[in-house]
Amino acid sequence: MVQSAGRVGTLRAKPELLLAGSILLAHVIVSLTMKESLVLSTFADLVASSLLTGIAALVIWNAIRSKGRQEIFWAVFSGGVVLWAVSQFLWTYFEVILRQDVPDPFWGDVVVFIHVVPFMAALAARPHLHGTPRGGYIATIDFALLLLWWVYLYLIVVIPWQYVSHDNISYGTAFNILYISENVVFLCALALLAFRTPGKWRSIYAQLCAAEALYLIASALINAAIQRKQYHTGSIYDLPLVVSMLWFGWVAWQGRHSSEFETQAMPPGGEYRVLAARTAMLGILSIPVIVGWSWIYSSAPPSVKGFRFIVSLAAMFLMGAMLLWKQHLTDHEMIRLLRQSEESLRNTRVLQAQLVQSEKLASIGSLVAGAAHEINNPLTAIMGYSELIATDEALPATTRDFAGKVMQQARRTKDLVGNLLRFAKQSPSEKTAVNLNSVVQSTIQLRAAELNGRKLQVERDLAANLPAVWGDPNQLMDVCVHIIGNAIDALEKQGGGLLKIKTWSESGQAMLEFSDNGPGVVEPKRVFDPFYTTKPVGKGTGLGLSACYGILKEHNGEIHCTNRPEGGAVFTIRLPLIAPAEPKQEVPPEEVAQ
Repeated sequence: MVQSAGRVGTLRAKPELLLAGSILLAHVIVSLTMKESLVLSTFADLVASSLLTGIAALVIWNAIRSKGRQEIFWAVFSGGVVLWAVSQFLWTYFEVILRQDVPDPFWGDVVVFIHVVPFMAALAARPHLHGTPRGGYIATIDFALLLLWWVYLYLIVVIPWQYVSHDNISYGTAFNILYISENVVFLCALALLAFRTPGKWRSIYAQLCAAEALYLIASALINAAIQRKQYHTGSIYDLPLVVSMLWFGWVAWQGRHSSEFETQAMPPGGEYRVLAARTAMLGILSIPVIVGWSWIYSSAPPSVKGFRFIVSLAAMFLMGAMLLWKQHLTDHEMIRLLRQSEESLRNTRVLQAQLVQSEKLASIGSLVAGAAHEINNPLTAIMGYSELIATDEALPATTRDFAGKVMQQARRTKDLVGNLLRFAKQSPSEKTAVNLNSVVQSTIQLRAAELNGRKLQVERDLAANLPAVWGDPNQLMDVCVHIIGNAIDALEKQGGGLLKIKTWSESGQAMLEFSDNGPGVVEPKRVFDPFYTTKPVGKGTGLGLSACYGILKEHNGEIHCTNRPEGGAVFTIRLPLIAPAEPKQEVPPEEVAQ
């Protein structure tokens, strides 16, 4: 009982298999019980048309739901299914609507023949690999070359016996041989992919291979029955064809989640592109061989030979032009990749230089930190003794004044040493409540030596009682140091100028603005890009403002760069203020007791 229930549950979980089985069973019953008639032909044609329409809808839906290589695979594959459905609709139109036999030879046979080409082209997308294939135009040309080559074969092998020198027997034989050859090539490609591909895609390729093999067998059986005058639409010979259609539909149904299938890495070396290029060259080189065979060894009439010669010349011209265009696109792609490689190499060298510079700065920082600690000891003694002298009433007033000045300069020196220590990041890098005014004042003190003796002025407009922000004072000081340094470099180029630093608060944010009257920024939107710099080689790496941008993002802040209408650059920094703590609501004793 438990096993039976499990089987019933499996069947209920696969209603698509029940539907496929029902369609096949109905077709078997109708084929075995009914004789050749319009009703039988109508039933068989409608079943085939409905199946191909459903498969086309499934494959198109897979293309819509997928991305990357899977999307390309299902989109191109849907082209083959649609062409297959069109050929079936034409067959149905003659037998059901017009109620007459399909002409022999039939002009719609070319649609039947061409529908396999998109199937082969879809495999070139290799949906079992990672990522999205590059070179879309080149892949399109490869597909066009493949399509043109098969069309060329159809034109010289089949068409002459249909329109140039009418011969039904030669037409049927040529079409069958060429069509079987085309399907065999597609079958071999599927078998190779099924053998070399792991995971779920192996199952997809293997089932497509089995469905294609069954379709090939069904086509051979139907053609043999037609030659023996034993075939009619809806006969038992159609059953393998219906099974192959159902199998293609089952693969399409399984592929609705193909974007979630496991994929493998791209093989190194670009084997596919080399294979595609060589295949295209072989296609062109095969045309003279085919023309030579047709002209020398073929027993076809002169009209057929002349037609083949003209078609071959046209095909060689078109395929040669397409190869030249493909080579043109390939050259552009190679140039693009070469430039990209050169830029990557250049950025790598800059990054290496920056790393070396960072190591040097780290060593200098350690040296500065050690020297600063050593300087602090005598400074402490100087400040202590000068304070004793300045407060000793027994000493003369002049001596006390001198001692006060020594103590003032010692304190100033101690503040500078403290700023050096903070800039060297010897102090803890934990985020605390920071006043931006203090950060600005400390930064200006650090860069005071660069400002003295130059035609550079610094104007400060710092808001009183500016609320604090939450951040790392050392990192915020690094940001200010770098922006002020850039302003100094820009103003020196024009012989001097004015740098204004302003702070204020608005809308729950602390605002810090650096504006100068220098030449401005060439590309304000790109100044925060890594490795972007307008300074000469050796003067800048293009990473400073990018690092500032990252620091402020880490602080949940923003930084923007614009140019002033009257000239000069403006850097605006926004940092969120520390939100005031909400007063705790006291809970009445009665509620606590409850």
